Amino acid sequence: MNLRIAIQTLCFGLTILNSSHAAASDLTIEGALFHTDKHPHKEDPATRAFVEFWVEWKNAWRNERNHDSVWVFLKLRGMDSIGVPITRHATIVGEPEFLNVDDKVGSPRMEIRVSNDRTGFFIEPVRPYRGDVRVKIRAAIDPAGLEGFGIETLRASAYGIEMVYIPEGPFSAGAAGEAALEYGAYYLSTGDNAFGGPYRITNENEITVGPEAGMLSYRPELASVHMGDAEGPIPSAFPKGFNAYYMMKYELTQGQYANFLNDIDYFGADLRANFGGRTYYDDRGTIRREGNIYVADSPDRPANFVSWEDGIAFLDWAALRPMTDFEFDKAARGPHTPSADEYVWGTTSTSQVERFILRNGDVGMLNGASESELTDSTREQFAASYYWVMDLSGSLWERVVTIGDAAGRAFTGIHGDGDISAWGEATAAHWPRELGSPRSKKGFGYRGGGFYDEGGHYDLYRPHSPVAYRPFGNWSGGPRHRAYGFRGVRSANDK
Repeated sequence: MNLRIAIQTLCFGLTILNSSHAAASDLTIEGALFHTDKHPHKEDPATRAFVEFWVEWKNAWRNERNHDSVWVFLKLRGMDSIGVPITRHATIVGEPEFLNVDDKVGSPRMEIRVSNDRTGFFIEPVRPYRGDVRVKIRAAIDPAGLEGFGIETLRASAYGIEMVYIPEGPFSAGAAGEAALEYGAYYLSTGDNAFGGPYRITNENEITVGPEAGMLSYRPELASVHMGDAEGPIPSAFPKGFNAYYMMKYELTQGQYANFLNDIDYFGADLRANFGGRTYYDDRGTIRREGNIYVADSPDRPANFVSWEDGIAFLDWAALRPMTDFEFDKAARGPHTPSADEYVWGTTSTSQVERFILRNGDVGMLNGASESELTDSTREQFAASYYWVMDLSGSLWERVVTIGDAAGRAFTGIHGDGDISAWGEATAAHWPRELGSPRSKKGFGYRGGGFYDEGGHYDLYRPHSPVAYRPFGNWSGGPRHRAYGFRGVRSANDK
């Protein structure tokens, strides 16, 4: 893929004076203007402020099953009257509008869906389509958010992340074969903890956990403590994947993470900068500091060396949230009845997979195929999920909110609000946190398998893992590491 993203730094009320570019997931946001009717020599507050910009992404689609989308959010930064830095998430007011649809790239009819909390909006095709998109958008922002900024210092930035829509509906979670039980897979109990196949999720109601017939069960004693406590219940507020949600199409990239570091307070960037380890640059890391700016030399490369705290800080800043154990299953499998030990792409074999971490460290196709060639019949080759989410297996381990301990089960699916602490920490309520001693690290785990080294040890969960396997489904450890990544979601009902 030719992966791109552009972050536009704008001067107050003028055209672009300064811009920086970084790559990620075939998406570009550029050509932006920031407007306001506030006069720099008058005391009246601004009554109107908006940002205009072009959005372009490749291989967009909408079919009878689902579609892709772009989540767009805006940021403000500058200094107050005495020179103290201010960073702030912009609140969307009204309905953003399309100013131009570029017919030269065959852009389809599009729609904009603003989130209920006004932290951002989705752009997506309305009708069946497959191809490129290029549109110009004007989004009004709440002028109250400009208060406190020195007029000459105010800057605005537009960011976008490619997402995939996962529709509402039932699905089968967990093991379809008993071999998976040794790897922490959950299943339907038929009584006395007997294996009854995958557990069918048909709503968002509370799920009882235990050995009795009809309950969700799993057997951590078969393997290790990394599977979970096999307790419950799993509350109704815990997102189970039945309701519709959006998932990041690709893993968090190094370019996106560098943009995040550049946008947040410098105290926060000190904490969240992830490239200080001895092996970082030897193990595919490319983020570095150039003067006062963070840059990624391979911005489209998956962001490894990201801790849980790093990842949730990014998601809070982007007004997204972590995904859950069940949401991983749903995005991977869709609604069909699974086969024992099947992988994300729907078969039990890896022989046809041609998407890997290549020798240069990027994720790519060994045969050079373009994602425009991804179809249901080729998704094994692309290692794509049922809904065409990319790299849920074979790249970096995916972190999920676990069902395996009380800290994970307390998760309610609240989204980030776009603002993190000045010290770089996520502030969203009821999110698992990696704080204190190792024994207190609870609430999340790992799914999907991970790539460590070319020519290294391979097994049933490195680099590819069958969907149901949870060998580390309740392990809330893991510092910054070459094989660990991150990905976020957002509930379609804007919880």
